[in-house]
Amino acid sequence: MKRILSKCSLWLLPLFMLSCAKDIIDTTGGLMGVISDSRSGQFLSGVSVVLSPTGKTYTTGADGKYEFQNVEAQEYSVTASKLGYLSDKKTVTVQAGNTANLDFQLTMQGLMVSVSPEELDFGATTTSMVLNITHNGTGNISYTLIPSNEWIKLSRTTGTFSKTENVTVSVDRTTLSEGDHSGHLTLTVGDDNLQIPVRMNIPKKEKPTVDIHYVSEITHNSAFFKGAVVTVGSSKVTRYGFCWSDTENPTTDSKGVCQLGDTQTAKDYNYTATSLTPSTTYYVRAYAENAEGVSYSVQKKFETLSTPQLAGVETGEVTQIQPTEATVKGSILDLGNTEEITQYGHVWSTRPNPTLSDSKTELGNSQQPLQFQSTMKDLSPNTTYYVRAYATNRVGTSYGKELTFKTSSTIHISGNDYEEEKNWTR
Repeated sequence: MKRILSKCSLWLLPLFMLSCAKDIIDTTGGLMGVISDSRSGQFLSGVSVVLSPTGKTYTTGADGKYEFQNVEAQEYSVTASKLGYLSDKKTVTVQAGNTANLDFQLTMQGLMVSVSPEELDFGATTTSMVLNITHNGTGNISYTLIPSNEWIKLSRTTGTFSKTENVTVSVDRTTLSEGDHSGHLTLTVGDDNLQIPVRMNIPKKEKPTVDIHYVSEITHNSAFFKGAVVTVGSSKVTRYGFCWSDTENPTTDSKGVCQLGDTQTAKDYNYTATSLTPSTTYYVRAYAENAEGVSYSVQKKFETLSTPQLAGVETGEVTQIQPTEATVKGSILDLGNTEEITQYGHVWSTRPNPTLSDSKTELGNSQQPLQFQSTMKDLSPNTTYYVRAYATNRVGTSYGKELTFKTSSTIHISGNDYEEEKNWTR
């Protein structure tokens, strides 16, 4: 008999353990629902749902849904409230292992008040935002606005207005640890309350990161820099720009530095450095600074051009001289250490040292040395002329050596004319 009882005890043990395990799993349940406008049936966002006695809250989004998970199986009181609507309170029983469903249809009340934005998210760098409280009805209304945490600061907590009230909300990050932080503002108008969620993040303390993209448009005394603030780091960037020097690894203490302002977001930026020294090797880096310090990009190396000069130009020979026109040659020997010749040709006059104010040809621009020729027209017969080649760059106009020539006469005596002239004298 004793042996039989022992076997029965061993057989009942797994059942007892299974029963205990089931009781542990089924002690919690869930609650969910949808909140809509009682008239239009549209889903309502920004509805504050409070679960009592736990004190848990949930703010609905555009789909009007709310949800509480892993709550103890018992009876709860659920309150749904939104500015401009009558609050509604219901009771519900949450059973172990099940999710109860409880929907609300809120009725719009006579006093029309709304807030914008419906949630204040300061992220990792924003320090202040404006909360707009709007009264869509008539007359004056009074309100109170109370923050849930000391790190939430308000420009005012009470007021009376008729249309719109603007309250500046700021956050104090100095005493908070790294990570996400949340709280809320409780807005009270008459007997109605609304909780406005407030969120922010304290990121890991980091310097900004920057990059220099390229250096271009280099002249004898200037250069164009393009760079970017890639990330702002753990706090606002208080200054950013470029630093350059004729020695490697320039810093913000170098003689060449620009400060382009502050920023709370990543951004591209550029700058043209001037007053550089001709024919000099420079090094440039992008930089950005926040509360954690200064960050630099890799450096780029560039060399300024030599001092610009007038173009080298030479006057060639004059040919095909006729009574009213002649051809003259010329050469551009060099561009004068500039990017291009903007205009070239020849100038001529009956006076020495002709300039652009006198008669001239304009043969266009050129980015390289070349040979050219001009046809001088509308000349006077039997007249001495002075001619010079010229070339203009961004520095000025240079002239070649002056040549002189004399146009031929218009009188032409043929053999027949000579015979006739002899007959006239007989």
